[in-house]
Amino acid sequence: KTARAICIYIPRPPPAPSRPPYAPFTLVQSELRHFSDEIESMRSTITETAGMQMRIALKEQEAAEAEARASEANAQAAALKMRLARMQMEGGRPQSEDPPPNSPPTEGGALGSPGIPLDCLSWFDGCNMCNVTPEGAIGSCTKMACTEMGKPYCSEFRAVTTG
Repeated sequence: KTARAICIYIPRPPPAPSRPPYAPFTLVQSELRHFSDEIESMRSTITETAGMQMRIALKEQEAAEAEARASEANAQAAALKMRLARMQMEGGRPQSEDPPPNSPPTEGGALGSPGIPLDCLSWFDGCNMCNVTPEGAIGSCTKMACTEMGKPYCSEFRAVTTG
């Protein structure tokens, strides 16, 4: 009997790729450092932004306080201008002051302080409402700052009793 040789073809496995399908460890580390640096940069930007917002808020508060002080100063200046105008109208004496001591009161129907009837209880001086003393002098007044003076008048009279 003759022997026969049988050849079986066994294919070789394909050659291994030169680079594995996954990234090498050093590449992953490099990417992580890059992302970490980006996150740190974002945190720094957020911190700077918060600091700027706080400084802006403080400047806005300072501006509001300065505006309030300026508004108060303007109101005081307007009140002083009104007082000066009243002084000039009355010959140098502000209406809010009491009359000079020992000034003789005027009698029935006559006038107390310039233009104020003796029976007047409340006087409108063209800007402010004032109480009138029994002697006919201006007492306490409101403190409005008017840009234009209206016409003064007595807004309330005392009840007249006949006896």
